[in-house]
Amino acid sequence: MPLVKYCKKCRSEVEPEETCPLCGNKLAKSSLTLAFDSEHTPVEDWFCWNNLLRIALPAAALMVGAVLLAEWAAGGAAAVGVLVRGSFLPIVAGMIGALLLIAYIMFRMQGTEQLHCAMDRMGVHVWTYLEQPAKWQLYARFLTPEAIGRLEEDERALPDRTLIRHQYLPWKQIRRAHFWKENEALLLYRPAWWQVMTVHCPEAEIPEVERMVKAHVKPHGKTARAAAGGKKPR
Repeated sequence: MPLVKYCKKCRSEVEPEETCPLCGNKLAKSSLTLAFDSEHTPVEDWFCWNNLLRIALPAAALMVGAVLLAEWAAGGAAAVGVLVRGSFLPIVAGMIGALLLIAYIMFRMQGTEQLHCAMDRMGVHVWTYLEQPAKWQLYARFLTPEAIGRLEEDERALPDRTLIRHQYLPWKQIRRAHFWKENEALLLYRPAWWQVMTVHCPEAEIPEVERMVKAHVKPHGKTARAAAGGKKPR
């Protein structure tokens, strides 16, 4: 069952009973949580690539536009034509290709990580763990052993895994939620046009996740009515 209660005393997720079966601590009704686990491999995840490209491609387009505008201001249409027919665009394409190659190498170095998601009455938590990570796995994520050391005091830190990230998004800050069922993913937006979190949901847990989201996130126009269809978001 994905529905559990979290015991703060023994830091464990237990069956949704009145008292913790491990330590006997009384469990409040408000501690009821929808929790599930999944594995995640960044190099195979479209959303990891999307997070990179939705920043890199507009930045590249802005740079090209700025250069062409400056060239037009300096020499007019003829100067722009000379620039376009020259090596400028191949250089830009080469830079984008180099960026994608570097991103592929870094995503590949990151390996596979374990995700633990918990949805409670306050919001959505996602903890990311690695099993005995090498330093290069951390550096590929722009992390250092010192940085993840600060997460050792997190309530969901585990003795047999290394916690490398804790994401939290309150329900009240979520402006739109979209289910992409083909990829077993819940996309959360803040504001309504910017995706800030991807929650990877095991197929068996999707109905419970949908009920939880519908109870806390207000529908957002036409997009909300189409969300249940599972179509690829734009």
